Amino acid sequence: MVSIYVNGEDRTRQLSNWEIKWSPKQGGVRLICHFHSGKSYSCPLKKCEVVPTREVQGGLIVEKGGSVFYAVDSVKVYGEKYALVRYPDSQNVYVRNLDDIELVPKTSIKNEAIFRYFVSVAEARVDRANPQKSQLPKMCYGNWRRRFLTQTPSCTPTAQGRIKIR
Repeated sequence: MVSIYVNGEDRTRQLSNWEIKWSPKQGGVRLICHFHSGKSYSCPLKKCEVVPTREVQGGLIVEKGGSVFYAVDSVKVYGEKYALVRYPDSQNVYVRNLDDIELVPKTSIKNEAIFRYFVSVAEARVDRANPQKSQLPKMCYGNWRRRFLTQTPSCTPTAQGRIKIR
């Protein structure tokens, strides 16, 4: 059950539906309330409260059924219906329908022993690569090491294969 508060006043029972949209004309994200009478009312989301609301820090999002994953700074989910997504290095938020995306939570894989093991193997191979034979192995192992250290810390989708992280 979702509860909607507009300017501190509970409007839940008066509403037949609600939605969150970006409105460049009205300067940002808005909550649109649809009343049983057929009328609609739009209000800035910052003046409203949708319960439940949860915030997810970091991680990835992917279109349902898709294979391209996008790193996110934060995702704020309203009523398990809409998500406001903030991407790294962006001040803008993007409204997404939660039915259209999947959230992949941030993991602590970079702090785990298995991750440190793979990094140490890559580093040892870089150190032991024979530059007199060829520079190629040293370059390859160095690339592996860099990729390990720069991976987005979310590994749930990697088991599903065919992923691209952007």
